[in-house]
Amino acid sequence: MPDPGMKHLVVGAGSIGKRHAGILMKNGKDVAAVDPYASGQLDFPVLETLKEGLEWDPDMVWLCSPTELHAEQACEVIRAGVPLFIEKPLAHTIEAAFKIKQAFLDRRQKPPVWVGCNMRYHPAVIRLKNSLDNGRIGRPLIFRIHFSHWLPNMRPGTDYRNTYAAGKTGGGIILDDIHDIDLALWFAGEVKSAAGLAGHSGMLDMAAEDIAGFSLKHKNGAFTHLHMDFLRKDKSRGIEV
Repeated sequence: MPDPGMKHLVVGAGSIGKRHAGILMKNGKDVAAVDPYASGQLDFPVLETLKEGLEWDPDMVWLCSPTELHAEQACEVIRAGVPLFIEKPLAHTIEAAFKIKQAFLDRRQKPPVWVGCNMRYHPAVIRLKNSLDNGRIGRPLIFRIHFSHWLPNMRPGTDYRNTYAAGKTGGGIILDDIHDIDLALWFAGEVKSAAGLAGHSGMLDMAAEDIAGFSLKHKNGAFTHLHMDFLRKDKSRGIEV
């Protein structure tokens, strides 16, 4: 990703927001954050509203707030014409995602917008993608993709019930593991039809689903089977073609 400037505004000073801010500052960037609930000693100035943040005139905004706030905040940044990085998932509902798309389409001069589906940059994923694109392994017929881990291990020292992943709006294994849904579309292309199930195992005290599975039929005739859960103590992730 090209660096569009020196002033970076991080919206949401939680775990990932602090990580982005720290990396930016280590690289000599000027950083400020927007978070009305920020607590503890932080190494950068914190503003209360996004309006204040945009008045700071940033060269780029990093959207690291709770998922249910993404659409409203992303639209405000896009309308201001500022380059934007949005942490995955893009939005918590289809309607919210379309609001972001419409705000982007309405801009005559469209700012760059990135979504943090960083699994695309994993060396193994890149190698597989290249093998698919150059036909090295023939025509792919079936993709099996899985991701399993134990949610209480996600943030050591933090009660998992208070994490975004456990919440009903913006949480759950489906939105948390949007990476693997993204990879399925990247590998096999547009989906023609889909079916799936999601629910609660009863093992975790959380409002959102902790287990889900999907079957996708792609327009090119390939099938993808996806499994994801918050239940496996020894974390596992894999792709089979």
